[in-house]
Formats: sequence, structure tokens, C-alpha cells
Amino acid sequence: MNEQALEESRLNKIDNIVSRIYSKAISAAKQGLKSYRYQVPLDSPSNSLSSSNTFHVKYMNEILASLRRLFPDSRIVHTLLGMGRDGRIYDIATMDDRILDLVINAFANSYIVIDWS
Repeated sequence: MNEQALEESRLNKIDNIVSRIYSKAISAAKQGLKSYRYQVPLDSPSNSLSSSNTFHVKYMNEILASLRRLFPDSRIVHTLLGMGRDGRIYDIATMDDRILDLVINAFANSYIVIDWS
């Protein structure tokens, strides 16, 4: 593939990701929800912190910028969410290390969060 075709493929893939997130966020808003969490899919079937989606990670800034254009009044972040031992979801990307042990790391995943509340 030549360089132009590769770039077109990359942009199409970003557009598809953004379109999918947009559709699901709009659906969540129509249901009365105040936010939408998109779980970034993993490249491998492993559900561990060492696994990630290399395309999403590499182009995360472009994905977020596109979403911010579509949702200009919303807070849009890429973060790591994990389930606490109490069954609640916590943003472990900003969590103090002293309480991080309360989160079950096996359930930690990368998310794009759109909050329009």
C-alpha cells in the first residue's frame, strides 16, 4: 500500500471509531443518562493491565479531538476505570496509591468517558 492509501485507511478507522462512540453516546443521552463510557477494546483477549489497543492508544488524541468537536459542551477524557471491592467503578488513573489496593486490578480497563451532565 502506498502512503496515501495508508493515511486514508487510518483516517477511516478513526472515523469509524468516533462514529460508533457518537452513536452509543447519543443513545445513552436519549435514555436519560448523564454520561457514556466507551471501553477501549483490547488487541489481545487478555484482560490485564499490560494489554492495550495499540491503534486507540497511538491515535487517542485524534479520537478525543474528534469527539470534542461533536460534543463541545461535554467533558471528554481517556482514563483507566477499575472495580472496587465494593462493586463500584472508580477512576484509578487519578486514585491515590494508598487506596489503590481497594480496587480489583483484574477488572481495570481503559475507557473514553463523555460526561454531558
